[in-house]
Amino acid sequence: MDWKPLGGRHCGAQTEPIDSPGASVSRSVALQYYLGRSVMSVMRTLLASAGLALLLALATEPSVSAQEAPEWMKQTLPEQALKPHWDESRAVMNPTGALDAKTKQLIALGVAAQIPCAYCVSAHTKAAKAAGATDAQIKEAIATAALVRFNSTMLNGSDGGTEWSPQRK
Repeated sequence: MDWKPLGGRHCGAQTEPIDSPGASVSRSVALQYYLGRSVMSVMRTLLASAGLALLLALATEPSVSAQEAPEWMKQTLPEQALKPHWDESRAVMNPTGALDAKTKQLIALGVAAQIPCAYCVSAHTKAAKAAGATDAQIKEAIATAALVRFNSTMLNGSDGGTEWSPQRK
């Protein structure tokens, strides 16, 4: 039988054969226990946001007017994509949406730190502070993103996370 650690040093040194009936359930329970539901929610949010990271790197550079895209967008996007992208960016980052401006900027900062994008980190840090984020909140947002990245690396390096997937039956 092939044996794998259940959770390594973080979850204890328990082991279980990988082909035993309860192996994937036990690992899933251990992972959810270790991460906690709130971190799992943040993980889902950050992973979903990763594809939108450049979209979130906006509203932080002054432009001539709120109707005009920032200079970096003008210089990097194809002409036909500029207006639709800027319109979508403004809609997503709208501070009157379900999430306030501070929360959106903290999410964007965490994603930017993990991509990595130095410009985005700087811009979103400034925007988060302007929206009322404290230094402690900024540190916690970055630490949360780092934890999610670490756990993703561990899962993907182990077997793509399939052993611990909650959807796996």
